[in-house]
Amino acid sequence: MKQVLLPLAATAAIILILGVFHKYPDSTKSALNNPGSFVQQTVQKNVYNKKELKIGKKTLLVEIADTQESRTTGLSGRKSLAENEGMLFVFESQNIKQAFWMKDMKFSIDIIWIKDGKVAQITKEVPAPAPDTPDRNLSLYIPDAPIDYVLEVIGGFCDQQGIKVGDEVTI
Repeated sequence: MKQVLLPLAATAAIILILGVFHKYPDSTKSALNNPGSFVQQTVQKNVYNKKELKIGKKTLLVEIADTQESRTTGLSGRKSLAENEGMLFVFESQNIKQAFWMKDMKFSIDIIWIKDGKVAQITKEVPAPAPDTPDRNLSLYIPDAPIDYVLEVIGGFCDQQGIKVGDEVTI
């Protein structure tokens, strides 16, 4: 039995490795040519591009969405978000009324609207839309007054952490 399983397992491993090479040719080439640099870039992309943000008394690790593409994508398609994480939306200009939607979201969020370093408004427990909701049927969430930044956190975060309008936000 061992004589059959070992070659079968080796064949499966080779097929898996070839599949990874085929599906991700640039990444695998980079990893093979310079493994140290590849690891450093991966860590930098997944950890260093996050910043600490303090809101009220809570410190979060936030991803920065500061390009049109990253702002449009936001948290879409993700399965969840940790309680101590968030996404901070940074715009080209401040003092704007930016609309948000929940396209392809899979969990509810709290939207924290920030103006002049303080929480200006909170939209709590924004629900994820039903799967395959057409874009034209998605609700838009817009602040009551112009804002500078938007912070998205897991739904219920503001109630659990006692975050309220007027709390200071330090980026």
